[in-house]
Amino acid sequence: RLCVIVCLSYIRIIMPCAKCNINISPKKTVTCKSCDFDFHVKCTNLESLIEYNKISTKWTCEYCNYNSKNITQRKKLNNMENSSQNNEDDYDFGSVKIDMKKMFRKIEVLTTNVTSMESSLNFYGESFDEIKKKMDTVVNIVNGMENRVMETELRCSKLEKEIDYLKIMLNNKEQASLNQSVEITGIPKTPNEDIPNIITSVANILNISIKNEDIVDTYRLKPYKNTDGKIIAKFNSTIIKDSIIKSIKLRYKNKNPVTANNLCTNFPEVKIFINDQLTKENKRLFWLAKELSKTYGYRFVWSNSGGVYLKKQEGEQVIKIPTTQILQNLDTDKKVSALWE
Repeated sequence: RLCVIVCLSYIRIIMPCAKCNINISPKKTVTCKSCDFDFHVKCTNLESLIEYNKISTKWTCEYCNYNSKNITQRKKLNNMENSSQNNEDDYDFGSVKIDMKKMFRKIEVLTTNVTSMESSLNFYGESFDEIKKKMDTVVNIVNGMENRVMETELRCSKLEKEIDYLKIMLNNKEQASLNQSVEITGIPKTPNEDIPNIITSVANILNISIKNEDIVDTYRLKPYKNTDGKIIAKFNSTIIKDSIIKSIKLRYKNKNPVTANNLCTNFPEVKIFINDQLTKENKRLFWLAKELSKTYGYRFVWSNSGGVYLKKQEGEQVIKIPTTQILQNLDTDKKVSALWE
């Protein structure tokens, strides 16, 4: 039904002139009020559209005028007593002939328009088929791209895991190279200080005897936050390093800390701490672990040459922290998620 309505609307819009059969612009059309046919102005007895607009409500074409005259004439002949039946038949036959011509003309116009519409539909049908083929090609290309993107994502994920593994291995190797080194805090800096002699003095306070040849290297780091820089000392064996760390921890456990004025009476009574020297990454992990422990109640956080560790309570399992991801997993309530950003 919709197609019929569209077709009729289309036909009405492009209806050609009933006399010359050439399409007429809607603005230049004159329409017969009797037969409803459309004409060019030049195909009628009208001089212009202005004239038509004045009589548009009653204007009729020459065919309808002719037919009207015949009807009037037939009425007159019917009133004549001597009118013969043959004459009436002739007039009736002429009227039918005119009506048939009008009907055939309409059929021809309709046939022409339907043919034109069929051609248009065929054209659009072919265009649609071509568009569909192109769309299928585009879909295939997009599907191929999606597959390649998925493959790339999988490859990237694999590479990220490999990179994380390599980072861990590199950090472990770097930490192993520091296995014989300690960092000491709390000793004030003095002009022309003799750091090897300071290390020997600290060892003597801890009742550990070392010689100058046991010390491979010493230096002081740059000051940090208004404090004197840490002292770094590397020994020729892990045994000496472990002995010094174990001894000073025992002093603190027995509430007998080592202070700076134990080295020199002119130094303030500031506690001295000695710990394993950590890599930059392990220092960061150690700081993050301490921040996490404050929120989730981990009582024990420590570090050594093996890495960074956490333990919630005495007797519970020790958690090693090789990567930030482990800490993120422990942040179950996302309370310190800002630390990972």
